[in-house]
Amino acid sequence: MRKYIPIIFTILFVAGCKPNMGSDLLPPAVMMKMLTDIQLAETYSGQVKGDPRQRAFAKNTDSLALYYKEIFAHYKVSQQQFDDNIQWYKAHPEDLDSIYVKMIPELSKYDK
Repeated sequence: MRKYIPIIFTILFVAGCKPNMGSDLLPPAVMMKMLTDIQLAETYSGQVKGDPRQRAFAKNTDSLALYYKEIFAHYKVSQQQFDDNIQWYKAHPEDLDSIYVKMIPELSKYDK
């Protein structure tokens, strides 16, 4: 029985480890900043400017595309890298949840 103890610990350790994306995985702090910027861009692009006939909360897709391009350039991340990271974080909801928990106070600064 004693000879199986190291094997059991190894299996438990490996089972508890998260699969990684390698060096392409954005750290949670960077992902939080990017998602905060994206949320602000989404909100800002949905504001009605000038034309009262424009539907409320309709997004200006031209400006939104520009915002996304600038955000990706600022963080030196491609659209594909961002999409891959989102998929990884979706597969690890506890990590994504911890990012969103940290985003709430950051976004509440703009709620004035």
